[in-house]
Amino acid sequence: MNKNLKPVYSPRENEIFICYSLQNSYFVERLKKALIKLGRDPWVDTQDLPFSIKSDMLEAKPFIEAGIKNANVFVFVVSPASIKSQRNIDELQFAIQWNKRLIPVLRQPVAEEEIPEALRSLPKILVNSTDLTTSAVEVARSIIHIHIHERLSAKAIVWDNQNRRPDLLLYGSDLESVQSCLIRTNS
Repeated sequence: MNKNLKPVYSPRENEIFICYSLQNSYFVERLKKALIKLGRDPWVDTQDLPFSIKSDMLEAKPFIEAGIKNANVFVFVVSPASIKSQRNIDELQFAIQWNKRLIPVLRQPVAEEEIPEALRSLPKILVNSTDLTTSAVEVARSIIHIHIHERLSAKAIVWDNQNRRPDLLLYGSDLESVQSCLIRTNS
């Protein structure tokens, strides 16, 4: 490994790590641009790896792992090529080890039994290649739902640990905020 390059654990957490087959590079580039237009922060190896190591996956591995660690969610672009790629499967396993929220994006049809087991039971975002913005909106919507779920889960744990005190229930502006956020993301 180039001794001058070390994975940077940036204080900036990229919101989304996108795992994909190189055969889907053009699609992923368009998806990334659509996500950025929606105010999201995706990590894609084509732009987020130091230039000098992009062709050496062994040297790139620590940087890719840092990208996964720093991400809030892990988007796996499902295609026949991605599910056969050991690199993609390794990245998926690493994301699972780090308890990342998984979002499968179905780029091309794949038999259900061929999809990695960790992704099978999850709702998949179907890609409309003529309107990629719709797919990006679905990814963004999934992220919002994940954040709401995490926030509510944390509050539920506190409520349960505090003997289910009624004063810890959601009410007023907190309840309205969650309800309006869910309404906005579902419309």
